[in-house]
Amino acid sequence: MSHSPLLNLPGPSRDLLDDIDGAIGQARNSSRITIPNSSSSFRRITTTVLLQVDAAFCIGTSANGVGDYGTHAGPLNVSARHRGGLRGSGPRSGVDAAVSASMDVDHGTVQPLEKLFGDAISPPVVPIFINAIAAPLGPLRRCRALGTAVGNYLATLDKRVW
Repeated sequence: MSHSPLLNLPGPSRDLLDDIDGAIGQARNSSRITIPNSSSSFRRITTTVLLQVDAAFCIGTSANGVGDYGTHAGPLNVSARHRGGLRGSGPRSGVDAAVSASMDVDHGTVQPLEKLFGDAISPPVVPIFINAIAAPLGPLRRCRALGTAVGNYLATLDKRVW
């Protein structure tokens, strides 16, 4: 889901906000569809991360919302069960990813969780950061390889994944 700090600030017209809320409502409803043989849900979200070390890719084993633009400040529900499997996905695909035991995420991560799921802490997540803001940028082929590796791991689970 796209995100904008403007959604939580005064400024956009009511008509525009109503259109956005309608589209978010459709996405929220699609996340509630039941899939046969799916015992629970597991959500992966690509994050906007406030990095203290530059990395092309980073997987969070713990994450905290920074609370910018009126979003949740504090720990997110990082899935301990699946973060290890995802952590191993990169090296198996030939893509190295940094690992953060204390990832700070901003509204780019937290706002979609709040809008789609009602709050930022209910759904279990494993934050995966793909650097698109400063060197070193990962080449597209490595981004795709990491995505394929993560997808292959997630396909082994009996979970609904977003």
